[in-house]
Amino acid sequence: MRNDLLAELVRKLEAAQSRENDDTDDEERRLVRKSLGAVYEFLADAGVDRRLRAPLHHLYSALEDVSEGRNNSLFTLANAERRSTKKAFSASHDTMAAAAITILSEAPGWTLDKSATYVSRALGMDKKSLIHYRGNVKRKKGELRDAYHEWLRDRSRYPELSAEEHVRVMLETARSLSLNKA
Repeated sequence: MRNDLLAELVRKLEAAQSRENDDTDDEERRLVRKSLGAVYEFLADAGVDRRLRAPLHHLYSALEDVSEGRNNSLFTLANAERRSTKKAFSASHDTMAAAAITILSEAPGWTLDKSATYVSRALGMDKKSLIHYRGNVKRKKGELRDAYHEWLRDRSRYPELSAEEHVRVMLETARSLSLNKA
């Protein structure tokens, strides 16, 4: 029964992410909105109480509002004092990339430049910007620095993998989470 439910959810998500573009929304928002709609529909079909699904419905509606050019309070910026202008997904993605550079550059036969070239090419990122970001995230205090060090600690949890293998897994994970698939 549980496998059937999971298979149904996967089917709905795959259908939602089909390349049929039936609206004028940008690709990233369309994929997010349709995937969220698929999850909502799955929960409804599974008999989950409407009250528990309501927050997802509000989020879906807010995405539709934004897609159609209407303001929605759900997407109003919070007090932005002392906050990074970098979007959360981009920041975590870039932080992982910075850690991947460090992990490789500390391995035998790898230099900082060679590591940055490898990671930036694998993720389609600008090498100079990534090296600059890495320097900043290593120096500044805060969540991103903590995340950077968590990625480095994660390396020690898998001593059986070479640095290259470990970074390859990190990069595959990053690519799998990207909505802009080539």
